[in-house]
Amino acid sequence: MKKVLIFILFVFGVLFADELDLGIFYDQNATHKQIDEKLDEILEFMGKNPQMIDEEFQDDRVVFHFIVNLNAYHTHKFDFDRIEKILKFNPDLNYDIFKLSFKTTLLDVAISINTEKEIFYEDEIIKLAEILVKNGYDIGRNNLLNPAYTVNSFKVFSYLLENKAKNTDNLMLAIVFDLGQFINKNGFNINSKKPPQKDMREFVKSEKFLEFYSQKELFLKELFKYMRFKDLSDKDKEFFIKFNTYLDNDKAIKLLLENGIEDDKNSYKTLKNYANEFQSKSILELLTH
Repeated sequence: MKKVLIFILFVFGVLFADELDLGIFYDQNATHKQIDEKLDEILEFMGKNPQMIDEEFQDDRVVFHFIVNLNAYHTHKFDFDRIEKILKFNPDLNYDIFKLSFKTTLLDVAISINTEKEIFYEDEIIKLAEILVKNGYDIGRNNLLNPAYTVNSFKVFSYLLENKAKNTDNLMLAIVFDLGQFINKNGFNINSKKPPQKDMREFVKSEKFLEFYSQKELFLKELFKYMRFKDLSDKDKEFFIKFNTYLDNDKAIKLLLENGIEDDKNSYKTLKNYANEFQSKSILELLTH
């Protein structure tokens, strides 16, 4: 009877362990000291309840707050000492944080808030990635290249490729989106249902456009050091081809030709069809040589 009572009390204690109040992490006026104290409180709590490391408290897992918090935001640095301590409890680092239509992981969030204002420096992101990988994070399984491109973190982008990042979903779409926005800002409307504007195609050959395009092409060139065109996300390929043939952007198509588009029979056929449909003179010249 005594053993049964002890077991019941143990189960009751696990089920009804004091909930952690994580509200401080959402308080924009929280002090550095308050954040540190709450992180230490979490570490103490997990020391007593290690089985709860992957439980959600107020819709969050505690490991998230060791990486994304106001202290890190203000100092531009991660608290690697405390991160190492929470990782000793073996949390699942590949979990989907927001449960949206696309998966978002801890490293996605860390990369995505590393804006051009450098909320986090790229070396900090890389160090974080190295630590997470040692503790079970799977770079190859998760979509990280697109977030790194989106915030213009070329060093992080290159690091990810060197470490077997493979998921290219939406990467080329993001490049097309940036190019399209730049063209729109310069007074041109892209509508593939209408014949291409002559002055828009002239703009695409201009120094102003080529300078902007070359910044985006750096990411593509780095990508092609590690994979061929046929390895890219299928849903991105046709859109990228259609967009650039419509513009008669021969520089983009030349890069694809140099990196194996001819080995992808469907994509190469699509390229020729769109080049003919849009009468892309510069691209047609490329294809006949």
